[in-house]
Amino acid sequence: MTSEATKSALQDNIESKGKNAYYFAHAHKANGPKWDGRPQPRLLVKHSDSQVSSSSLSASETGEAAEAVAAASGESLIKSLKESKSSFDFSKSNITKYAFIDEGKKVKLYIDMKGVGDVCNSEEDIKLDWSERSFSLKIYNYSVMDGDDKESGNDNDNKNSNGGVKCLSFGRLHGFISKAAARVKKDRIILTLWKKVEEGKDPEDWPQIAQKGEDDHDIV
Repeated sequence: MTSEATKSALQDNIESKGKNAYYFAHAHKANGPKWDGRPQPRLLVKHSDSQVSSSSLSASETGEAAEAVAAASGESLIKSLKESKSSFDFSKSNITKYAFIDEGKKVKLYIDMKGVGDVCNSEEDIKLDWSERSFSLKIYNYSVMDGDDKESGNDNDNKNSNGGVKCLSFGRLHGFISKAAARVKKDRIILTLWKKVEEGKDPEDWPQIAQKGEDDHDIV
């Protein structure tokens, strides 16, 4: 049987029996262009510029776009890290003087404020936020009469005659701490910082409250 006769018989079978033909699978023909016998790649379909997606970029444009996205992501990450650096906000200190003593495992700060125990006697009046390397102490609703200081001869540099917020903040302490607490007395606030000490080691001496090179305020 010749090749042409075979093809004819196959075609007759498909045309007469349709989908039920034994050779139906052979009825599907490739729609692509006929192979020209060359091994080199050839263009099959050409789209016009209007059919090409506007998001298509050249290799160099794609690289530049990727770099721009990476840079934006980096800036966003840096901003996020800066914003999450501390769980509380630092305010510029307006408490100008304090005294402190290093007691080995802890450090105590003494802040003289005439009559503070009388006017700031609730939990809402004293707010202390701290991390292992910083703290922010804020005193609300504290006010003293200027005349009281003049009559007593007491030079109270930490006074606040308008009832605003008094603040003592350190963004970078000399060392790490594991705990902080504030106690209010009649004419002063005592702030205690417990040093963070590794097991088997002696606590580090604190010659000052702030890390070296940072503002340490006025010590009395």
